[in-house]
Amino acid sequence: MSCIEEQVFSCNALASCASNAGIALAARNGLSGGALACLSIMLSVLLLAGIFCCDIVFARPSVPPPISSNAVQLQQELDTLISSGKEQFVIPPGVYTFSNSSLILTGARNKTIIATGVTFVFYYGFGLMITGCHYVTVEGLLFDSEPPNYAQGLVTSIVNETSFVARFDERFIPPDTREGPFSGPKTKVTLWDPKTKRILQKSLNFMVASTESAEGEYQITVAHPMKVFPTEGVTPITVIPRRGFTWHALNSSQIVADGVTIHAGGGFANLLFKYGKYGKST
Repeated sequence: MSCIEEQVFSCNALASCASNAGIALAARNGLSGGALACLSIMLSVLLLAGIFCCDIVFARPSVPPPISSNAVQLQQELDTLISSGKEQFVIPPGVYTFSNSSLILTGARNKTIIATGVTFVFYYGFGLMITGCHYVTVEGLLFDSEPPNYAQGLVTSIVNETSFVARFDERFIPPDTREGPFSGPKTKVTLWDPKTKRILQKSLNFMVASTESAEGEYQITVAHPMKVFPTEGVTPITVIPRRGFTWHALNSSQIVADGVTIHAGGGFANLLFKYGKYGKST
């Protein structure tokens, strides 16, 4: 089951920003690489701005969920589609759990994939990998992540200007720098206004260390002295590792996402646009 179906906390937040963004990338209409990169940044801001909107619910998810049989079958069917002359493929509605693996689309040309009513669920850092594809359109797909792809909780005490203790919701991945996605650099820390559900201005920072002080509680050390201090027991916190991707198009051209929605994914739900050995990818 998708985290959209299971959790109370993150679904509305992520859906509100990602759904409103819509992610309709009409690359075939002549958007430049720079314009698409700007659109990617805008989507990142939208996701970050709306991520904290509900109350915390405590429960422990499986990490990661097992890959579903329909996901395995879908990868096989798409591989067959690429080698065939068929131009349109309809994915049956339903939830496809890919867990800690990506759905890979390689070498497709002149294909339309209709995914209305389809949800892809990935574990943190995995998603749809498109490589060496040209003139491919994906319609109506929804991306989700299980468990939710960030740590979230409430600040319980302030240690000093670069350190504080927070109790984290156990439904989310714990902000443990010893393992998992939080072990790398550039993990973002954000404080929120509990009333407006928006980021506190000048609160953005980077986590450099975390120590589990009690069950569900971590002392977080940030890179820079805090310009805005949280209120103990009141101020919400989100720690986002920014690893992996959700939709990654590499060495491809004329790739269109039509009505695609990202509820949760790696790297703030960025769409990646890269220049590879074989030219521009959009």
